[in-house]
Amino acid sequence: MRTLLIVTGSSRGLGRACAIAFATHPDILKPIKNNNNNDDDNPLLLEEEKENKRLDTILVARSRKDLKETLNILNESVNASTNSKCDICTETVVADLSNLETLDHTINTIFDSCRERGKGDDTLFYDRAILVNNAGSLGRLGPITGEANSLKELRSIVDFNMTSCFWFTTRFLQKFSTMTCERAKTLTECTIVNISSICAVKGFPTMGIYCAGKAARDMFHSVLAKEMSIGQAANINSKNDDNSESSPINQHENQNQSNVTILNYAPGPCETEMASELEESTFLDPDLSAFFRKAKKDGTLVKPKDTMEILADLVLKGTSKGKSYNSGDHVDYFDIVER
Repeated sequence: MRTLLIVTGSSRGLGRACAIAFATHPDILKPIKNNNNNDDDNPLLLEEEKENKRLDTILVARSRKDLKETLNILNESVNASTNSKCDICTETVVADLSNLETLDHTINTIFDSCRERGKGDDTLFYDRAILVNNAGSLGRLGPITGEANSLKELRSIVDFNMTSCFWFTTRFLQKFSTMTCERAKTLTECTIVNISSICAVKGFPTMGIYCAGKAARDMFHSVLAKEMSIGQAANINSKNDDNSESSPINQHENQNQSNVTILNYAPGPCETEMASELEESTFLDPDLSAFFRKAKKDGTLVKPKDTMEILADLVLKGTSKGKSYNSGDHVDYFDIVER
């Protein structure tokens, strides 16, 4: 069993907690039950799975120093977990995802790293590939009709919170959703998680740019999930040819079963630097500032560790605390955990 995990914005806060929650989860390297074959009944293959468990984790963020700290904490956590005896390889990629001029280079660097860990060519053999789109920022706070700093600043925020996320997701699916796992001869199971927010479904005064970005990301991933479910995944970066009927992709499509799962996950109001920024901002709506001050005082902000463990359960087990989801759904932390 070989799994790829990519987490953007993983230098601290939610991204760091996400990487740790997934890398230490007991199911991250658990064989995927696949309806396309009878691997569950093959004792030789099951024994092979026990001997060949590998997790490749790639952490992406702007701060080299903070990424190094995340890497150290993650390694310590993995060594103390049930995955300590597995082959775990973690790499950091320092990159500014808001810079569209270098975004493709960043993504290529990540894919090149995957290839180097594989066979030295594009024939990778991941059973499962997971992308967590966590990177983002609050951007400018204040009334929409208030004084804007500049059009350039607005474009930078949009590039970071929306454009780079959309493009990373697109490139990820182009690379992995049509890839055949070398060992099992099945398509790689792909999961994309968009770290969402209540701001995606409810507008808050003085947070217009942030809310718009979260709503756009949710809609993009929701539409993508619908496209995958109706078989358009088979058309990604592929062309019809004389042998198309016998390809693994078309066999998969014919069974009306997508190998791509997408989740918009809202982690709740978390105890992070972003919450502190909202609490202290003089540009934020007074009621919102009061909410974050009270939540901090009462200790009711969600711990990043707690919400990311819920997310890891949802992705790797398909359920958490008896709750499940359909591809493309928006799931809030408080849909799973009662307030």
